[in-house]
Amino acid sequence: MNGIAKQLSPSAQPYLTTNADALRLYAAGVESESDADLEQAVAADPNFGPAWAALIDRDAGRGDRDAAKQAIARAGRYHLDGYDQAAIDVVNASLNNDRHARVDALHRLSDLSPGDTALLQTVAEAQMEVGEFADAATSWNKLAAVLPNDANAWNLLGYSRAYTGDYPGALAAIKEYQRLNPASANPLDSTGDVHFLFKKFKEAAASYLAANTKNPEFLNHGDLYKAAWAKYYAGDKSGAEDLFSQFRFTRDKAHDPTTPLFVADWLYRTGRGADASAMLRSQASKLPPQTQPFAYSQLAIWDLLAGDRPAAAKDAALAGPPKSIPAFLAAFCVLPSASEKEWQARADRMLSGSGAANIRLLALGYALILDDKASLAIPVWEQIVDRSPGTDFFPRDILAKLQNQRVAQPIVPNPGDLNEFAALLDRL
Repeated sequence: MNGIAKQLSPSAQPYLTTNADALRLYAAGVESESDADLEQAVAADPNFGPAWAALIDRDAGRGDRDAAKQAIARAGRYHLDGYDQAAIDVVNASLNNDRHARVDALHRLSDLSPGDTALLQTVAEAQMEVGEFADAATSWNKLAAVLPNDANAWNLLGYSRAYTGDYPGALAAIKEYQRLNPASANPLDSTGDVHFLFKKFKEAAASYLAANTKNPEFLNHGDLYKAAWAKYYAGDKSGAEDLFSQFRFTRDKAHDPTTPLFVADWLYRTGRGADASAMLRSQASKLPPQTQPFAYSQLAIWDLLAGDRPAAAKDAALAGPPKSIPAFLAAFCVLPSASEKEWQARADRMLSGSGAANIRLLALGYALILDDKASLAIPVWEQIVDRSPGTDFFPRDILAKLQNQRVAQPIVPNPGDLNEFAALLDRL
């Protein structure tokens, strides 16, 4: 095998082990369901990285965290090749829930396997996930160079550039995405998002409307909603109202049960809070059972923003037992005013277990702000931001406002999912 490798490439390196038993046992272990062969392989040659990586990956894959951690510690005593050490570091970072360490390990892994485009895509996605947008742009650019017809790579290159503040570069990437995907409305929608992120609201509205014209069913007429907000922020209030009315008509025609929620949110966030509350309160009991809790939860949050905690508690009670995250967050936030220590105790008591850690933080973060303890909420929101996806800008904007910092980019409207706390960000 080494001789053949040298014929293919004079610079080919010797294989990672010269121990025939280690290689045979490794091959058998990869093919079998038993770890015994892999254990014997690492015993035959403790510096043979592929066997350690396969053993650790198998332990982690079946959920045996302790066995995986023990194997990682054992492997750490030996000098393994860079590729397999990076692969082990990826698993170790995942076991430790260390997202940034995982990205670093994936990046090293990709650098050692430059021909693996699937791995490069994984690296770019992971960099986006942790908010390392400049690095993600570099990775997407590499992928687009290797796979110039990969439309998705160009689209995500555009977004990653936009998140770094590169407006011309983002538009150039999206333009290439549109060239590769001319029949789709998505490139026009992406162009609108880039304009919106840079507060080019007039241009954003035009792009969203072009996307809606090309395919009205795209995002379930959601580009009308996005265009309405773009018009609103551009100062064209009448144009915004007209577009939102069109959006409302299309959703009503499709019998979308969430339409009243979107209408109420629009009214509230465009300065008509009393109308929004009255409208939603009059319709809440008539909504389908699966939608009613969201309506009452939204009313409860607005009550808290108005400083009426008793009314908030009543509305939250009308939502019924919290069976969704939004309903639970509202039910938690309407609890009686308390000290920071008591809010923490409530969160720990009502949401115990490591699996509920993220929701526990979110509930505590919102509750402290809505109980006039914004400064005490800052450490909580720092943890929320650290755990949230890099492209989830809402918690980042909340934290920026709590710290009296400038919000870098506006949040692109989402026609598929309402955030019941959207008005909280507007108020901070």
